[in-house]
Amino acid sequence: MEIGIMGRDERGEAMMTKEQIITGIIDCLDHQLHGGMGHMQDKYYKGEFFHLFTEAYNHGFIADKSLTGSSLWDIIGERWIPPDMEKETAQIKLLYDLLNCWHEWQYAWDHCHKKK
Repeated sequence: MEIGIMGRDERGEAMMTKEQIITGIIDCLDHQLHGGMGHMQDKYYKGEFFHLFTEAYNHGFIADKSLTGSSLWDIIGERWIPPDMEKETAQIKLLYDLLNCWHEWQYAWDHCHKKK
């Protein structure tokens, strides 16, 4: 995945824009759907999505609620799911599986500092 540099964070690492993260998610979903990637639960492939989650989280797109699981359902649904598609398709299931992971990652990262 190519990252166009729009700026750097406090660690000097390239920051992805919100649009780059969304495009990256859609690209990964397309690869997954059309057989270019393994199963969503495979460690390697889940890692591609997790990288995009960490970009969103670390750059404040989760905190400002612009790239939460719920907002991604609307954004990606609008761009990636045809409006006349039936509810029970591989494409919708894949998006649902990703967003379940996204919610779990957000919960874990929001609460990891609270562990004893």
